[in-house]
Amino acid sequence: MNLPGEIKLAALTDLLSEIAGRDVLVRSGYYDHDAEIRIAGVAGIFSQIRELLKKWKCEPEDNRHVWSPFWIPVRRENHSELASLYPDCSDDEIQEMVDVYFPKEEAWLRAVFSEDDDRHLELQLVPLSFCVAVDHKDDWVIIRGGRTEPTAESFLLLSNWLFQQISQEIGKVINDVEQYKQSMEKRIPLTERFAKIQRRRLWEALPDIEHFIISEMTPSEIEEFQRIALNLDRDAVLSQPPLSQFSADDYFHCCALCFDAAGLAHDDRMLTPGARYQKHADNRHGGLLNIPEKLPDAFMKWLVSSEWHGAHPWEIRRGGNSTHISLAAFADSGGVRLILEGSATSRAAETMKMALALRKNGIQFILQDVNLHLNRAGGKDWIGLYPDSYGLDGRYFFSRDLDITDYYPWGEYADCRQLLRHVVLLPLF
Repeated sequence: MNLPGEIKLAALTDLLSEIAGRDVLVRSGYYDHDAEIRIAGVAGIFSQIRELLKKWKCEPEDNRHVWSPFWIPVRRENHSELASLYPDCSDDEIQEMVDVYFPKEEAWLRAVFSEDDDRHLELQLVPLSFCVAVDHKDDWVIIRGGRTEPTAESFLLLSNWLFQQISQEIGKVINDVEQYKQSMEKRIPLTERFAKIQRRRLWEALPDIEHFIISEMTPSEIEEFQRIALNLDRDAVLSQPPLSQFSADDYFHCCALCFDAAGLAHDDRMLTPGARYQKHADNRHGGLLNIPEKLPDAFMKWLVSSEWHGAHPWEIRRGGNSTHISLAAFADSGGVRLILEGSATSRAAETMKMALALRKNGIQFILQDVNLHLNRAGGKDWIGLYPDSYGLDGRYFFSRDLDITDYYPWGEYADCRQLLRHVVLLPLF
């Protein structure tokens, strides 16, 4: 096998970008198209990689087998090497490239292998947006999100480099697995690691910055919410009779209470509850604004119909797919039940304040994810910390069985020694 010499970081990203037909430093919106090509010789290389993987930890995940990641250090080129690589760039442009894309002298890439059958081996190389599947029995290559078919030369160069890296790492494992793990624990910088920390530790270590929840609610509001929260659990509420003779006017009144709790009363002077709903809600109301407001029968008839299906009548505070707040209604035993839901951390305090207002006014409702809100109110939930280079995708690289409710890049947290004492590092492998 013709093994390549060292490939440094900028050259490697260029090679991967050439293979994918797009910039692998950009992570969003590239999975709408795959490129497929047969490249002679690839199957042999990936068959050897597959043999090496037999010596590495592998676990089932859904319908796949996933190997523990390999952590591959890749050095960045120095300034003169970058100048040779990009001769048309000025010194200032090269420095800007370093500052934006390659700020660290050494990057740690995670090579994650998986398979769903006995012949297709998939590689994801993160935090770069590069994913490839190879039929290691028939030379077929699938570039996930590929825009063009790669040349045989470029893909074989990558394959040989990859074999060399995995072979080196497996050799260290075979020699002394415990020594290998201890060495990697020391070598990989903290800010390249995945970790978790309890929310209250952030509050304690960084008291002078704005935090979700504790900076948005008074101590008395938090205490009152903690006192009533378990009464808002689904089972507790369903043990009581539903709301009876409930009309659209009653629903808009509940919404108005929520708007007041969110601090919108001053902006809504002189507006009726229905008009306030129309102002703040999603507006894909599915006919809710068209029914007679005062007639409970009209509301129930609309509620059990399919007229509003596909619409968003319950989204009372607009947001994204996961950042809106809903006050949903459903029919039950001849009456109506309400469900308040706003589980995004950025809307948690607002949701809890709405819950307090509804409860204070004697409105029966279920609070969705009540235990999550209760843990957040006390700062007992866990926050995942991940390398800045993963961008918004960092959350997807935490194990699903971890009790983590929020995800932040390391950012400025890495400089806070008081906080670092409470960080729990997650296993590398």
